[in-house]
Amino acid sequence: MTTRTIVKTPRKVKDWAIYRNALDLGATTSQVTADLLSLYETDVLADTRAVTVMRIIGHVRLYQAAAASTPAWDTLLCGICWSPETSGGPEPFASGQREARWLQQGVIGGVESSSSVIDHQGPASDPNGGDFSIWKFDITQMAKQPTPDHDLNLRIVPLYETFESATMGVEIVTATMIALP
Repeated sequence: MTTRTIVKTPRKVKDWAIYRNALDLGATTSQVTADLLSLYETDVLADTRAVTVMRIIGHVRLYQAAAASTPAWDTLLCGICWSPETSGGPEPFASGQREARWLQQGVIGGVESSSSVIDHQGPASDPNGGDFSIWKFDITQMAKQPTPDHDLNLRIVPLYETFESATMGVEIVTATMIALP
């Protein structure tokens, strides 16, 4: 009787990278870029080059931060991508040649309120009663980091740029399962 040696490939170590932040929108910060692995790199002191993203769970929520003098509606285009640039860079739902490798894209929007509000209250988002102010996602598409220069970025770009400075904000909460090299 012959014995065969079965060689098993060791599995990669997996970990959860959590990102939580609240950012004001308005005239000075119309576009938002959030590196979803930056807090993990700082907290764990881990090198996130050559990682594979296994799953991303979370939400982006638009909220009212202060009263506006002239209420306005705006639509925010959102997307999660591997991008070589941390600031600026590709826009979600852009036509033409792809500048980034998009994992998922979504849209949120809302109306600024002119009355005094409770801090971080959700905006009046849809006159028909729908909730257009939150983008919930559960991405199971696995994606390996294209090069060590790429960051896993969440990009938020206003479509009309009508919000007054610091009247609206976005809350970003994500949990990203990564397979370390």
